[in-house]
Amino acid sequence: DSSTSRGLGDVYKRQVQSIQMARNSVIMIDVNPSIRIEVNDRDTVVAVEGLNDDSKPVLEGLELKGKDYKTAVSEIVTSLQEKEYITNLKNSILISVAAPNDDMSKEILSGAVETVESIDKAIDYGLSILSQIVSLDDAAEATAEKYGISEGRVDIINKFVAEHSDYSFDKLVENNIQLLNQLFEYIGLPEGVERILSLIHISEPTRRRGI
Repeated sequence: DSSTSRGLGDVYKRQVQSIQMARNSVIMIDVNPSIRIEVNDRDTVVAVEGLNDDSKPVLEGLELKGKDYKTAVSEIVTSLQEKEYITNLKNSILISVAAPNDDMSKEILSGAVETVESIDKAIDYGLSILSQIVSLDDAAEATAEKYGISEGRVDIINKFVAEHSDYSFDKLVENNIQLLNQLFEYIGLPEGVERILSLIHISEPTRRRGI
């Protein structure tokens, strides 16, 4: 009957959606605002989510669905600057990527970081860009939801705590990316994390990237 057909149709639709989501990639941008961008296999943004209160004014007025992910990253980072979450004194940003395979992860992370670097060149101070590839799992998702941050920020703190047991996740999670980056500056980057532009150069633009 028709109700059975509808039920089967709904099941099929959910299965198709779950298969599509499994092929999608996720780009996470953290400063103090935490923002999650879901991208399909054609590099097109299919969903954007602000994960904490600080992210709401950043995303306000932005129409990102349907755009290329590089355009979305550019618009978000520009908005972060306009809303003064990124300034010459608060210049740290974390870009994390989770994708169905390593090659896709590397390609999307490279594209996102290069996009942020191009913004960096257009302003009169340098951005300290932390970047990493992460894997998404239920535990990270639950922790991220609990604290209103991205799985990327959960992952970078977990990596650091695993290497430095005298620090606790609960304390570090209270810090924004600028404070975490300052800590990494003194103690060392967690394994698997890369940084473009050290914080010690923020007031020395002529020395950026070895110039």
